[in-house]
Order: sequence, then C-alpha cells, then structure tokens
Amino acid sequence: MTRLTRLPLQSGLACLVFAGATPAFAQSSDESGPAVIIEGERIDDYAARRQARDITPGSGQSHEALPRFQKPVCIGVFGLRPENAAPMIERMYDNAEDIGLIVNRGEGCRANVWVLVVDDPAAKFDKLVEEGDDLIAALAKYKRKRIARQDGPVRAWNLTSERDEYGNKVPTGFEAASMMQGAAMGISSMPIVVSSRSSRMRLSVRMDIDLSLVMIAREALADVDAHALADYATMRAFTETEEPEKAVGFESILTLFSDQREVTRLSAFDRGYLRSLYKANAHRPARVGLASLSPHIERELALEAQQPKDE
Repeated sequence: MTRLTRLPLQSGLACLVFAGATPAFAQSSDESGPAVIIEGERIDDYAARRQARDITPGSGQSHEALPRFQKPVCIGVFGLRPENAAPMIERMYDNAEDIGLIVNRGEGCRANVWVLVVDDPAAKFDKLVEEGDDLIAALAKYKRKRIARQDGPVRAWNLTSERDEYGNKVPTGFEAASMMQGAAMGISSMPIVVSSRSSRMRLSVRMDIDLSLVMIAREALADVDAHALADYATMRAFTETEEPEKAVGFESILTLFSDQREVTRLSAFDRGYLRSLYKANAHRPARVGLASLSPHIERELALEAQQPKDE
C-alpha cells in the first residue's frame, strides 16, 4: 500500500519530514549474479577528476570527508500522485542498492530522502530560510548562500553531522562553542572526538547525511519521465553534489535540467562517481575521497558497451 502525505508545504513540510511519515513501498530484493570480468578502454583521468571537482562542493578541502549515508535509506515523495511516485521510488531504491547502500523499503520506515515537487523551489527555499525552518536551521550560512545561488528549477541540500569512528555525533558550531565556554567556567566538559587512528589520509571524523531534500519545480517535469527524475534525484540526494558549472567532458544526469543535457539516465560517470564514493573509507578527506573514480567509470563504460541502455 502506498502512503504519500499531501500537506500545504509551508505549514506541513517540516512536520512531514521529521514526524516519520511513511512514504515507501514495501518490496524486497536480494539477488546476486555471477562475477563479471570487464575489459575496456582507459579514460582521461584528469578530465574525470576535474568534472568530479566541479560537481562536488568543498572537494578541495582537506579537513572534511565527503558526505554520505551510513544509515539505511528510506525514500519519500511529496507533490506527486502515488501512481507517478511509485516507479520513481523503486528506481531510487534500486540505484541505492546498486552502489552499495543499505535501504529500508518497509512501509514503516522514516524517510531520510525526500523528493519534493513544488511550484517554485527558489521561493519555497527563501521562505524556509526567512522562517528559520528546521529544514534550514542546521545549515551553515555559507551553505544557505550556495543553495540560494543555484540556478534552474531545482534546489537541493543535505543535512549532515560529523561523527567519530563509532558513529557518535561530534559537537560543532554553536554547540561546540557552548561546551568550550562551559568547560572554561567549570560547568561542563570539553567536546571530545574519540579516534583510535587518524592521519593525513584518514580523518578522525566522517560526514554523515542525516536527511536529503531535492526540491523540483512542477513545470520542469513536463519532458522527463519517472526514471529520469529518480536518477537525477539519486545524484543530488545520495551525496552532496551540484549541477556542473563548466562544460562536461563526460555525460551526466546532473545536466537533465540544463542546456547541456545529453542523457536522461545515470551515466557511466555518475555511477562511477557514486561507486567510488561509497567504496572508499568514510574517513577519507575530500581531496582523496574519490581515488578510484576513473577505474569505476571505465568499468561502467565497458558494461554499457556490452548491453543496451535501459529505457
């Protein structure tokens, strides 16, 4: 049974997201195929990394890990009819499992990925900021400005938290400052990060995605199907990405709503990007967080050459 809550966005969205509404479709899949030996051509590694940096906010920073999910993914949709949302949700679950994410398809799951179809994403985001909504309050000011600067019919963002190697939340921002002030006054302890091993190549903390939101203008859906929308949302929700600013050297679903659009499905670059991220150690700094990008893209290109594209 499909359960999709339809509430006025301004009054009900935060309640919908945080109250644990049940948006998912119950279905299990546990199939594995035989090992596949792949042979293919080498790609331009520099071009692949340049495009990855272009779509990855903060990719040049060495003091943070790239955000990704650690908890099972539960997907919800707001603003679409159930019959239109169903294939999209299933497609996103399949994409998640394909790149190694754990998913929760049960009807009782609490959605931590939301695709929101609204009339004007830019205006809705500005309104959430103006009202200090919980969906925005945890975002740093520079992230809010970056989201507000996004062009086109989409506004997408992730709520993240720093965690130690045991999954414990690390105090940051105002919380950390309050703890340090309290420690100076002798009324609380200093914030502590527990780590058994850290180095230049392995940070003491990782960056977990707690909630992802992809807000898309309704009128932009006129010439895209459910699978195209799902694949685009996959690239925006399962890690922190943005649409490319430069001309792309590799096809990408991230150009779906731009003049550069060439594909309407996850490309070899997209799948390679996600696989590289989720195969890597979660504690790797951003500058080396996609170390296996090119081999994964090459494998995906070889697989594409062996079978027809999914329509």
